[in-house]
Amino acid sequence: MSTDPRTPRAPLALSLVLARLEAADAADAPRTLAGHLLDDGAVTDAFPEAPQARERRYPTGLPTPIPTAIPHADPEHVLVPGLALATLARPVAFGEMGAGGGEVPVQPAGHAAADRRARSPRRPAAPDGPAAGRAGGRRAARGRGRRDSAGTGRGAAGACRGRGGDRMRSPRLGVKALIVREGQVLMNRYLEPDGREVFALPGGGQEHGEDQTAAMVRECREEIGAEVEVHQPACLFEIMMDRRMVDGSPIPPFHQVNIAYWCGLAEGEEPGEGTEPDPGQAGTAWLALDRLGEHVVHPPELARWLEQDPGSRPFSLGVCRG
Repeated sequence: MSTDPRTPRAPLALSLVLARLEAADAADAPRTLAGHLLDDGAVTDAFPEAPQARERRYPTGLPTPIPTAIPHADPEHVLVPGLALATLARPVAFGEMGAGGGEVPVQPAGHAAADRRARSPRRPAAPDGPAAGRAGGRRAARGRGRRDSAGTGRGAAGACRGRGGDRMRSPRLGVKALIVREGQVLMNRYLEPDGREVFALPGGGQEHGEDQTAAMVRECREEIGAEVEVHQPACLFEIMMDRRMVDGSPIPPFHQVNIAYWCGLAEGEEPGEGTEPDPGQAGTAWLALDRLGEHVVHPPELARWLEQDPGSRPFSLGVCRG
């Protein structure tokens, strides 16, 4: 089966993510996304109404395992190409694509729109991989850490004080590399304190002012020691972890929205020792796609997605809880 589509085009940047957006109806969600883009001068004044008009004529609701909609406008309304995504606080009915009047209860919604640079204050975030959220780690030690990449803004959770003084903040935005070759997928290998092996995709948090292609190339250099070529987006998944204890240390709540891209190793490159591997990382491994169930893959929803027929894979995997 073909799992590594390639195209000479640069990937469309995922540059705006809103989590648990409150939307009254199918017009409200695109309008809120469009408002952010208009505020940044990334779309024309006519853009906020254009997706709604197009949606009335050509519904975009998709009855995938996790129902999704992809409202969009014609190119003349877009000044800076990009992709805006939102997950909705509760399902909203969108017209079903090509169904002649049917409806789809949507929670993830995408917008083919324009680039937006988030301007909320940045705070260090936790390491990636199965050890995400643990105290310490090489990224905190080197003094810069991974930083939040999703703006607060309308509909997103802003920085505030929650019950018991916990700091609530916007989701972190991450990029992940899906490198498939000869029926195998490349994974980072982690060793738990009990000796158990856990596997996860290479990648990590996007830094402020860094585009997603640059973030992916940097992360792969750090974690797999190889240069990669970044192709088109493959899927989206959220990681949410509640506060808990690991090895006697508290882990704060963690929320990251990940966009996984199909990638390939650059010519002459092979995975090896990264320049700055993740905490607990013990190299990399090629895992057979038809034997992923024999391994502990983080998150497990990703393993199940990879085992599906490529033609039936949804774009959004939804929320994966740690």
